[in-house]
Amino acid sequence: MTARGQRAAVAVVQVLGLAVWFSVSAVVPSLRQEWGISAGAAVWLTGSVQIGFAVGAVGSAALNLADRVRPHRLLAVSAGAGAVCTLLLAGVVDGMAGAVPLRLLTGVCLAGVYPVGMKLMASWSARAVRGRALGLLVGALTLGSALPHLVSGIGPLPWRGVLVAAACLGGLGAVVAAAVVRPGPQLATGAPPPNPRYALTMFTERGPRLANLGYFGHMWELYALWTWVPTFLLAARLRPHRRQHPAGPPARRRRRLAARVPAARPGPTRGRGRDAAAGKGPGGAPRMT
Repeated sequence: MTARGQRAAVAVVQVLGLAVWFSVSAVVPSLRQEWGISAGAAVWLTGSVQIGFAVGAVGSAALNLADRVRPHRLLAVSAGAGAVCTLLLAGVVDGMAGAVPLRLLTGVCLAGVYPVGMKLMASWSARAVRGRALGLLVGALTLGSALPHLVSGIGPLPWRGVLVAAACLGGLGAVVAAAVVRPGPQLATGAPPPNPRYALTMFTERGPRLANLGYFGHMWELYALWTWVPTFLLAARLRPHRRQHPAGPPARRRRRLAARVPAARPGPTRGRGRDAAAGKGPGGAPRMT
């Protein structure tokens, strides 16, 4: 397969494999109603995935898994394991006690999907097109994260049906990774020696520190958005329609007000700056008389 075909295959795996990431967030309103959980407790259904992803990413980096294991195999196993965790949640779980551990494990599995996908995408990209290829990967991540919301909005599926659909998509991504995706010629061979100082270097050097802090903030706002979008949409749907004001639409009220207020005549321009300054006290605060 050509380099372009391999990049497309990696992107497809990201779309399918990451469908399980926010699968529970798409059905939180239904879970709150069926399980009788509060909004604060529901946060852990998504927060546990993020914690699991961080744990999995740190553990994978510490063990050099992406260098010790063939990356396409690691990608396929991780996507398949995340799909199995989601399928178990849909099939046998009836409360937070079982849901939170499974979502934590799902996040650990996804640490072998997104970062490893970046490694594989870079291995098939020359320096001139690498930025565009990684942008394609990030777009695939976003699309895959939104798939459960799309599935939930297509029809009146129960929450278990939405999770089963997301798990099936993740399993399909694992099949594509195992059957189609292969490492590219740009992949470095051999595992580099572990160097714990890298964990400090990314904070002591200005360039990596600024990049990491920007990325941390971006992840915070991005996943907070994905987590609460279903709640916002549900609240907007259930909100009663406002009654029309007796005075009429806002535009009509503005026209009536404008007709009653006499037109303002332009005043003298000289001395305006001094008058404005004299009308304020220290620090620019309005002077009280």
